[in-house]
Amino acid sequence: ESLGGFILEGGQEAIQALSLALMGDDKDQDCSVRLSAVAALHNIEDMMALQPLLETLVTDTVWQVREAAADALADIGDPRAIEALKRAMMGDERESVQEAAMQA
Repeated sequence: ESLGGFILEGGQEAIQALSLALMGDDKDQDCSVRLSAVAALHNIEDMMALQPLLETLVTDTVWQVREAAADALADIGDPRAIEALKRAMMGDERESVQEAAMQA
């Protein structure tokens, strides 16, 4: 079974691995790993994917990653994301992140 298939199945192990990629101490300099992790979590149809996306929206230091997390949360449409999206909409330093949060 391929890694892509494993991730799309939404297994708990995949979600945990992707969460670690988002929250790890050794954040890759170009943020490509975190962007890929957000995209994979976005595609997983499991509510367990919500929490890592919420944390990424409010804690990541790279605006592109925060914007991708806001887009993912908007598409997921879970009401538990409302507070984090409001914070991003009102307080993120980057206008594109604010706009992504507003789309939710």
